[in-house]
Amino acid sequence: MQETTQPTDIRLPVLDDSKTLRALLQSQAQATAARLSEAQQKNVARQEVIDTDKKAAAMLAATLMGKNPAFKAPVINTPEKFERNLRQALTTEFEKLGIKPEELNNSLDLFQVSSYIFTNEVHALIQQLSAEPEKIEENGPKALNDLLDRWCSILERQ
Repeated sequence: MQETTQPTDIRLPVLDDSKTLRALLQSQAQATAARLSEAQQKNVARQEVIDTDKKAAAMLAATLMGKNPAFKAPVINTPEKFERNLRQALTTEFEKLGIKPEELNNSLDLFQVSSYIFTNEVHALIQQLSAEPEKIEENGPKALNDLLDRWCSILERQ
């Protein structure tokens, strides 16, 4: 019987690296845009888009909570730090959704709602850019960078 060995020198990404965190959020934004584009082309029902967005937001939440085995456990950008920062920074957004702080006592709920807010902000950005399709190439990269900067700042603030 032959034993299988796993490489011991695998370097997993870690969210302590600002570039990795930004890449994670950018990947989520790009996947959201791709899903939305495909849904429009295939005339997918709005509820199906919402359900898929919720699943993607749950995966982002799991990653931020340190539950994604594809990422090394962070030392600086810990789930506890992210949780504290999300609670402080998104109070107004939670209120707009009609969510009271005590309804987010569970960390999982907080991370999932926060990730879904991010996804909704990507949708809003796409809608805003789509209003002037001739300017997407000119305005799109900066608008996406601004969105990513905002979320990286929220998550990484000290």
